[in-house]
Amino acid sequence: MHHLNKNYAESRILVADDNEDIRELIIFILTDAGFHAIGAADGEEALVILHSGLIDLALLDVMMPGKSGLSILKAIRNSPESSLSALPVILISAKSQGADIDSGLALGANSYIIKPFKAPALLSEISSTLASIGAR
Repeated sequence: MHHLNKNYAESRILVADDNEDIRELIIFILTDAGFHAIGAADGEEALVILHSGLIDLALLDVMMPGKSGLSILKAIRNSPESSLSALPVILISAKSQGADIDSGLALGANSYIIKPFKAPALLSEISSTLASIGAR
């Protein structure tokens, strides 16, 4: 089991959130846990990074100016590149956005995390999502 965890820890995770404090906090939590975290301040930047093909999992804030997390998710799932269309996606949402979460899951999000969240919950969600992908 240990070997698997080591592989997960080397995963490259995109953190797309327009709130710099939250983005920096998530990057800190992920880096501290041994992941490679790459931040994006908005949807356009997130898509550029996603198309680089270097991402193993995307954390997308639902509410961002310009392209929302949901529109990025839609672009990922509709991508002609299979490596991108199958990318695991976790949505980050505020409690008040229940309908957005339903839409996100319908669009093919693997999971979601409600803000405010605690570090262990975030890390456990990422690990279990990576594990479920790896098990396929």
